Parts: sequence; C-alpha cells; structure tokens
Amino acid sequence: MEITQGQAPDAADAAAPHRWRPRALALVLALASACHSAGPVLPAPRPLAAQRIANLRAFARLYGVVRWFHPSDAAAAVDWDRFAIDGVRRVLDVPGAS
Repeated sequence: MEITQGQAPDAADAAAPHRWRPRALALVLALASACHSAGPVLPAPRPLAAQRIANLRAFARLYGVVRWFHPSDAAAAVDWDRFAIDGVRRVLDVPGAS
C-alpha cells in the first residue's frame, strides 16, 4: 500500500513490523530452553569408584610432572605411552585402604 502525502497509514500497516517480535521472542526462548538441558542425572559414585578416581587423578598428576619436568636423561628415554597405560592399569587395581 502506498501512502500519499496527507494520508495517514492504517493502524494494521503501522503495527506490521512489530507483529513478528513477540512470536520471534517466544520461538527463541522455546529453542533456548529445549537446547539447554541439564542432561541425565548420574548417581553419586560408590565409595570404591570414588577411591579409584582419586587414585587415577593422583597418578595422572604425578605422570605429568615427572614426564615434563624431570631433569634426567633417563626420563627422555622412557616410552611414556606404554608407561601411562601400565600405570593406569596398576592404579585401578590397587585395593582400597580399609
């Protein structure tokens, strides 16, 4: 619709650019809430599992410190991938302290 000089636009035409805003806002909020899920609720780890995780974490920290910061030539000659795999297996098999 063309507006000529002296003619007022219709109320519907004036509101047309603003009609989509509430719908777009509702769509954005719906998509945001659908995409933002807390994920599955996992049960608390059992005491044995918590101990194994703590052991694995301690080994990983020690592994990183020794591999990257030990000043000897012997550390440079170690096959670190094999050492890590063997170390993880041994750490996970350690019996819990009773």
